[in-house]
Amino acid sequence: MKNALKYYYDLNAYDIHHIDENYKFIIEDKKYVLYKIQEEINLEDIYELNIYLINLGFKCHKIILNNQNNIMTYINDSNYILMEIFTNYNYEIILNDILEFSKYEIDFKTTLKRENWYNLWTKKIDYLEYQVNHIGKKYPLLVSSFSYFIGMAETSIQLLNEIKEEDGIYTVSHKNIYSNMTLYELYNPLNFIVDLKVRDISEYFKKKFFENKYIYDEINYYLKYSNLTGYDIKMFFVRMLYPSFYFELYEKIIDGSENEKNILKIISKTDDYEIFIKNLYNIIKNYVILPEIEWLKKT
Repeated sequence: MKNALKYYYDLNAYDIHHIDENYKFIIEDKKYVLYKIQEEINLEDIYELNIYLINLGFKCHKIILNNQNNIMTYINDSNYILMEIFTNYNYEIILNDILEFSKYEIDFKTTLKRENWYNLWTKKIDYLEYQVNHIGKKYPLLVSSFSYFIGMAETSIQLLNEIKEEDGIYTVSHKNIYSNMTLYELYNPLNFIVDLKVRDISEYFKKKFFENKYIYDEINYYLKYSNLTGYDIKMFFVRMLYPSFYFELYEKIIDGSENEKNILKIISKTDDYEIFIKNLYNIIKNYVILPEIEWLKKT
């Protein structure tokens, strides 16, 4: 790898650490990672967003082109991207780390922007409903739990359809916020998208819930001190109700990267999550007027 770094990037790296299929090294106090690409991603748009953010003063890892001005480099039968690391800290993220990302409003045309949740979610549900009818007896836990979570998704879509659309604030967000995420992972631009400012924080809270962590104090803090508009708060609740955690794991089970039994962690907490959503519904109604959903009113 030393020779490849010299050839493609004109970098003289001596102390190279091979960690999780990536290569980390330091040159003149600058930290780098040669990051292995393991899925199809829109590299051009990611690179353009990365440059845009850095010019804004936004802190994140910086993608470095090779000496042929290519984003990706093919080395030893694998594709890599070189990045200068903003932070190498492996501390788990906390609430304020997520909130830091929402400080920068993004006004940038990109295919990475996630607009119109209604269309995105309805298309996803239509596809999953078609798919679940064809997986037969191979995934009995998914088949038996699917209808419940589709019902949750349909409720969130119903609410979304009743909320008057406004010009929301778009910020740097992530395709996935996951348990035990570190600062190093949080600042990786390969995971960046652009979405409403409430996306990341709601996904963060949902993941913490399923890690059996108490989140009411953090939610109350977020609602009180984050300068949210009424529209932000409504969309936050809609996103909290939408069971993305189930659909993410469902898709990993179908593609073979997760064992089906892992869905039991979610299924076992459906009653608790329903109680949590009802409590959150009442908390949110202290801030904004939400459309009436009968089952959410019941305690």
